[in-house]
Amino acid sequence: MGLFDSTTAAADATTAAANPMDQKAQDWFGANQNASLQDAISVGAANGLSADQATNYYNQYSPQALSSYDRLINDAYGDIGRTGIGGAVNNIDQGGYDYWKGQLASGAIKPEDFGGVFGNAVNQYITGKPTDPYTQYVQGYQKNQAAARDQLNALYQNQDYTGINSLLAQTPYSSNQIAKMFGLDQNQLNEIRGKGVNLGYTTPGIQNLVTNALGS
Repeated sequence: MGLFDSTTAAADATTAAANPMDQKAQDWFGANQNASLQDAISVGAANGLSADQATNYYNQYSPQALSSYDRLINDAYGDIGRTGIGGAVNNIDQGGYDYWKGQLASGAIKPEDFGGVFGNAVNQYITGKPTDPYTQYVQGYQKNQAAARDQLNALYQNQDYTGINSLLAQTPYSSNQIAKMFGLDQNQLNEIRGKGVNLGYTTPGIQNLVTNALGS
């Protein structure tokens, strides 16, 4: 989405290259891939950095922190039907991805606040650009998502597992999107699988998803 395009990431990279301590931090995290935040604070203190400064470097350059940002961003885009970097409306635009990662790495957005901030940005974009191709795609995805969830809910309540299997076979979404769409918790997943329905999950890591989408 155009709203997400930004040169922030490029500007941050230029700033890092011009700051010797930034470069030193990048090199250290590159050589210490598994360093914890406490490790960074301890090493930072030995180099004259405060705990806050060391934490900022950890957030910006630690592979562990950056990989968690990747998951947050991919999940957020996945919730609106956009996956994989690319130029199609169902892809994640590179500019948007870099912008959000820069916001997380800089501390401008806290990970726990990211979902709400991202959701508000999407809503503002849709409101401001109702005829935009991205808007039309996301609205269509959300409409299909709601309809499919309602349909699956009815099938589940009627214990129509054959119908569930047929519905999922027609669903043109990834396993991760299906999991979020239907809000399956672990018990529901096991129950449906026990009836011979293959949901396509390689690992049922969905305990933290909404658990009431299919009723009790």
